[in-house]
Amino acid sequence: MHKPNQSLPLLDLFEFAHLPSHLQETSKPFAELARKVDDVRLAGQAEARALFEGADDLPDDVLRGEQGSRAAALLMQQTQQALDHLMAAKDAAVRASLIYARLVKLRGELDASRKAGT
Repeated sequence: MHKPNQSLPLLDLFEFAHLPSHLQETSKPFAELARKVDDVRLAGQAEARALFEGADDLPDDVLRGEQGSRAAALLMQQTQQALDHLMAAKDAAVRASLIYARLVKLRGELDASRKAGT
């Protein structure tokens, strides 16, 4: 389990420095958005901690009880869901970039073949 102030391990899967430059261009915006999603999670966790720390005068069931637990769980669930969908979108975009590069290469080969035949 990750610590509250740490980024999620899933963010490592958005790294793109190892990719060829044309795929880095495709992957980079997804990595940036994934970091923003995680920043929202971290800010939400900090906000919840601040709220809980200042809630000594409130009944336990208002913030520290069921509502607080549900809010924290929902924050994590929604962050995970957003990152899962973002990962799927990134993977699809990278695959589309690979297909596009292959099509460009094939067209170049076809054009060269036509020129050689004339």
